[in-house]
Amino acid sequence: MIEYCDIYRNNSSGIDIYQASNPTIRSCRIYDGKWRGICIRGKAQGIIEDCNIYGNIYQGIYISNESNPTIRLCRIYDGKWRGICIKENSLGLIEYCDIYRNNSSGIDIDQASNPTIRSCRIYDNKSYGLRVNKNGQGRLEYSQMKGNTLAGVINKNKGDFDIVGCKIYPNKPPYFRIFLTLVNCFWIPINFVNPLIFAFLLFGTTWTIFHTFDGFEQRGIKKRFSIMNLLLTSELGILGGIMFVNGFNPSLFAILLTSGTIWITMLIYRFFR
Repeated sequence: MIEYCDIYRNNSSGIDIYQASNPTIRSCRIYDGKWRGICIRGKAQGIIEDCNIYGNIYQGIYISNESNPTIRLCRIYDGKWRGICIKENSLGLIEYCDIYRNNSSGIDIDQASNPTIRSCRIYDNKSYGLRVNKNGQGRLEYSQMKGNTLAGVINKNKGDFDIVGCKIYPNKPPYFRIFLTLVNCFWIPINFVNPLIFAFLLFGTTWTIFHTFDGFEQRGIKKRFSIMNLLLTSELGILGGIMFVNGFNPSLFAILLTSGTIWITMLIYRFFR
């Protein structure tokens, strides 16, 4: 048993559990590590209870290679990447935990893993609350999702996940990404003589469009989406009219080309997704 310990600023994982080991870790603080907070692998088990796991560079808890731990009454927060990652046919029970303010997903289930997540609060993470990917499975019971930057729960790439008795609140709209997309729609006029500037702006526009659309998966975004569509339609009409009256202008044509691309992409996203 590891109990009432501070484990911090290690260059590798704070705790590494592997080869079918089965320890109990209780009331510890595991923080500011240069790698993972706790790594559980190689069919390992174990009970992790009432621990604070925070500020680690990679996952707060990493579960892989058919491992099956129990994580209970823990706080996993302020990680530089995901809160908990479960992959490679692993199981596990995660219950009564708070998982919040991580720089990526709160929980990530991957590669046919099948955990049970019960009575947890997953909030204010910088990506999804819970992401199920690559044949991931599992069950989410009586948990709360709120304030995550993207969707509370996303299930993709043949994931098969059950959700029972949960409260999933509207998440944070990606206002900053929407703002970047609109800014890129209204370029400062440039000349094709400088292709590097044109390429840079086109790349910036494409990047912001991609990340903005990623945020449209959450609830309530379609209304804002319609506003963007209206603004772009107005812009296309005004700039097209100016160029029709004054003749062809390469700078205006560049703006029209980009804005038209965004406009068409938005229509496709809305009607064919």
